[in-house]
Amino acid sequence: MQPVSVIVPVYQVEKYLRKCLDSIRNQTLRDIEIICINDASPDYSQKILKEYAEKDSRFILRKHSHNRGLSGARNTGIVEAKGEYIYFVDSDDFLACDDAIEVLYRRAVADNSDEIIGGILKWRPDTDEKYLDWHKNYLKNDIFGEPLKNLPQLRSNVIACNKLIRRNLISKHKIGFIEEIKKNEDNPFSIQVHVLAKRISIVTKTTYLYRQTQNGSLTSTIKKTDAINRCLYCYAVFEFIEEETSRHVFRKLYYQMYSKQLIESAKILSRFSPNETEIHQLLDRWKMIVDILPYNFPEIPFRQRQIFEYIKKGKMDIAWEKAMEF
Repeated sequence: MQPVSVIVPVYQVEKYLRKCLDSIRNQTLRDIEIICINDASPDYSQKILKEYAEKDSRFILRKHSHNRGLSGARNTGIVEAKGEYIYFVDSDDFLACDDAIEVLYRRAVADNSDEIIGGILKWRPDTDEKYLDWHKNYLKNDIFGEPLKNLPQLRSNVIACNKLIRRNLISKHKIGFIEEIKKNEDNPFSIQVHVLAKRISIVTKTTYLYRQTQNGSLTSTIKKTDAINRCLYCYAVFEFIEEETSRHVFRKLYYQMYSKQLIESAKILSRFSPNETEIHQLLDRWKMIVDILPYNFPEIPFRQRQIFEYIKKGKMDIAWEKAMEF
């Protein structure tokens, strides 16, 4: 068994792809497999992938017959992976140093951890500026094999990239990406990993660079469908925590944030002048979430709880009005 399977989803990234693949190919930990999934990319990405595979047998190429999205590509990579640990790299990003994976793997072995999170910087290619942004919340100190209950700073750590995850943890609990979610698909996946990992380590050394454009990330454009996507990942988070009593302790960690994000989906939809049908479709999604929560909505702040109570009582119009005031 190889120590690490690196999973690289590929879609319309030919201008960035070589930099990404070079950063992986040059890693000092040589005994890795590099699984590249061409998600039916219409550009010349496949040609580049074949070039690398012909020169380096560690590259394993898989190609989708149709575009399944980032979640689908990652799921294919998980199925293909044979390594002890899995590591995701988005193909428009790259590793920050040649020993990135080795540093994380050494910590994995030393701490016997299920999840090892590396330091990450956002990178502006137009200015070469590198900055922590919200990642600074959990990158203040190295952590050596602690459970999530001791790591509240990981509440907003939802990016799937730049962390080693024990493959057996993923397979045992059947953790995967929800392919219906087309944006912020990392949220439920990362939370499941955090909650189910018995030991989590953090390495503050910068191991990953996350590409930003002048307008933010490459996928930052707000769309009408983002409102539904937000409902989908909020549902997945609430459902996961509620389905087992042992996970209820994490309500305090996550419910304030995700109840707020759910309500904010109304503001996203309102940007696009929705009709009554679209509004009620969104509110019906809210009701699906409200119905899986306990009647007293534990650990949900008053303003969100008030809106949830209106939803519970079927007072959808009032719930929408309150959401607009949120």
